[in-house]
Amino acid sequence: MKQSVLWVMVVFCFHWVVVDGVEINEMYQSQQSPVIWHMSRQAPLVALTFDDGPTPEITPKILQVLLEKNVSATFFLVGHMVLRHPMITRQIYNDGHHIANHTWAHYRLDELSKDQIQYQIHATSDVLDSLGIHMSPFFRPPGGRFNQWVLDAIKDQGLTMVMWDVNAGDYVRSSGKNSPQEVIVRRVMRTLQPGSIILLHNSQSTLDALPNLIDSIHDAGYIIGHIE
Repeated sequence: MKQSVLWVMVVFCFHWVVVDGVEINEMYQSQQSPVIWHMSRQAPLVALTFDDGPTPEITPKILQVLLEKNVSATFFLVGHMVLRHPMITRQIYNDGHHIANHTWAHYRLDELSKDQIQYQIHATSDVLDSLGIHMSPFFRPPGGRFNQWVLDAIKDQGLTMVMWDVNAGDYVRSSGKNSPQEVIVRRVMRTLQPGSIILLHNSQSTLDALPNLIDSIHDAGYIIGHIE
C-alpha cells in the first residue's frame, strides 16, 4: 500500500502539460525554479530567441532583417548544423548576437540516458569553442522537454536553462502549413509583457513575420535586447 502511494506521488510530481503545443514540466514553474522563463518584469526589455539553426536558406536573411532593424537576438543553435555551416555561425556572432546551446542533434532529451544527454550538450559547446566563438552560458532543450537528468547535466556544464513565456507558434503545424505572418505577430503581441522571452524558429514563416513583429514590439514601447 505504501509503495502504491509513493508511485502516485512520483507520477503527480512529474506530470506533463501542454502549453501552445509544447510540453512543460509543472514542477519547474515556481519562483524557486532553476529554469529561466522570463527576465525582470520591472523594465520594458524583451528578448528575441531563434531556435534550430543555422541554415543557409533562412539564417542569413534573418540576420539581414535584424541588421536593418538594429536589433540584437539570441540564437540557440544545433551542434551538427554549426559544424556544417561554420561561416553562418561566425556571421551570427560577428553581427553581435548571442549564441547558445540547443543540443547536438535536436533529440528529445527526456527519452535519452544520462550519458547521451551529457554528450548532446557538451558536443555543441565543444564545436562552438573549436570555432573560437564565445557561447553564452545558456541552454534550451528541444521542444522544451526536460527532466532532472537534463538539469543535472547543464549544472555540471555551468549552463542555465532558458525557456520562454511567449511562443510565436511559427513552426510547421501537423497539417504541414505555417501560420500566416499576421497570426504570428498577433499571437506574440497578445501575450507580450516586460521581461518576455519570445520563442521563434529558424523558419520561413518567422522570416516573413519578423519585420512587422519587430516594428509592433517597438511601437508598443518595448526595447529588444539580449537575455539578462
